[in-house]
Amino acid sequence: MVKNLLIALSLVTPALGVVVANYSDATNLRFDNDPSFIGNSHDWSGVGRVSATPDTGPFSHHREWATLIGDNYFISANHFKPTTGDTITFASGNSPGSPTFNYTVAGGFAVPGTDFWIGYTEAAMEASLKRYSMTTVAANNLADTGLAGNTLLMSGDHITGGPGTLSATVVGTNQAESFVNSGATSINTPEHTINFTPTDSASFDWLVTFQNLNSDTANTFTNHEAQVQSGDSGSPLFNVSGGELEIVGIAFSVFSEPIDGNFIDTPGGPGTPNDPLEARQGSIYSYPGSYETEINATIALVPDPTPEPSTVMLLLLSTTSLFRRNRSALPRRFSIDA
Repeated sequence: MVKNLLIALSLVTPALGVVVANYSDATNLRFDNDPSFIGNSHDWSGVGRVSATPDTGPFSHHREWATLIGDNYFISANHFKPTTGDTITFASGNSPGSPTFNYTVAGGFAVPGTDFWIGYTEAAMEASLKRYSMTTVAANNLADTGLAGNTLLMSGDHITGGPGTLSATVVGTNQAESFVNSGATSINTPEHTINFTPTDSASFDWLVTFQNLNSDTANTFTNHEAQVQSGDSGSPLFNVSGGELEIVGIAFSVFSEPIDGNFIDTPGGPGTPNDPLEARQGSIYSYPGSYETEINATIALVPDPTPEPSTVMLLLLSTTSLFRRNRSALPRRFSIDA
């Protein structure tokens, strides 16, 4: 029996940053502006973070994440979300000198039955910033998701013990290796099942990645194998679909302690009952594919964005021009004297 299975990623622990195997600033730090960055072939401009938050309180070492999915709305984790009045920042590119865009959070809505949160701003955000689609594949197991064997891209915080910012975004890789249904009180690892207390049962569907080692044979070890940490709640997990980044998870939690599984599949000889079990840490993501209806219903609550000032001016000019055209087109007997 595993006790206290989960630890929320919003709980701040000093000196923790996302763990990435074979890490280097050049390959994993988004704003190191190096051509070897593993995310260079994709558009990260829609991945933003809260900025200008007072550096006090329980979340002072980290900043909440916001991933764009619409004109003026984004997705995050309900348990670690931006709040009304916060400023969220997006950068148009991966260079430290890339133009940035700041927006004030006007409000948001929790998606019922999940840990998703849809936040919004009053005005539409910069049109050039990337909007991401989300998987709509409802699943009851890992095979249903269609993600087994795919290399996924996960984001985390680079800062160790200091306040995280957008510039501290690190990208690593992993694979989806287990799926936990809502209400379940166990999780499958290679050739093993972990049972946990009812208080730790899944309240919604989870997608799980393990922090594999390069000696593992049951699970694939990716070159930049990653494990999220405290402060990474709300960060996106991406699959590459049709050459585009697609959201397949939003970071929710990690295990409070490594869990067992037969990660190294060692053939047993005569009289050997079972392979020895190994312990691995794991990252837990909320899986959006099972909640398309609930997410869309929540998005429908978001107020329409107000036009930018330039748009309002264009509308006024258009109306004035239309009035002038209509006036000149009136029959002579209905002409208007100045």
